[in-house]
Amino acid sequence: AVRRGILPLITVRMGREREQLRSGNVFVWEECVSPDGGGGLVRWTDGRRWSQSKVHADCLFYEEKIEVTEEEREAKALRRVKRICNPGTSVPPPSRNRRPAKFGGLTKQTYSFQVRVPGEYSVVRKWHLVAYTVWSDRGTLPTVEDYSLLRDIVVPTGIFTRSRV
Repeated sequence: AVRRGILPLITVRMGREREQLRSGNVFVWEECVSPDGGGGLVRWTDGRRWSQSKVHADCLFYEEKIEVTEEEREAKALRRVKRICNPGTSVPPPSRNRRPAKFGGLTKQTYSFQVRVPGEYSVVRKWHLVAYTVWSDRGTLPTVEDYSLLRDIVVPTGIFTRSRV
C-alpha cells in the first residue's frame, strides 16, 4: 500500500505525533541514502525509552521502559564531566535492561526490507516498518483484511526482500 501511494511513506521525523502514539499505530519509513540526510530518515525516533532489541523471526521487538529519573540525569551529567576531564577514561552507561518496564507500556516491533520502487525498478531502497502494540490488544487489533482499501492488494514477487538474513 505504501509502495503504491495508498498509505504514506514517512519522510520526516515525528513532531507532536510522538505524544499520540498508541497501540495499533504502524509506520513505514525510508532509510536515508545520502550523507546529507536527503532521501529519507537516518533513524526512527519516537521520544520513548526502549529495552535492547529481542529478535523473533525477521523482526526486532522492544519493550517500553520507564522514563529517566532526575537521579539518572545527574549521573549522566557526572559521566559526561568525567569524560571531558579525563578523555582517556571510559565511563560506561548503565544497562538499559536494568530499567523497569513501563506499566501498560508499548511494545515496538520493527521489520526492515528492501523494496523496488515503481518506475525505478533498478533502484532498491531500504524501508522499515514500525508497529506499536500493547499486549492486552494482541488478537483484537484490526488486520489488513479488515480494510477494504488494503485487503485486495497482491504483493508482486521479487519487489520486496527482507534485510535480515
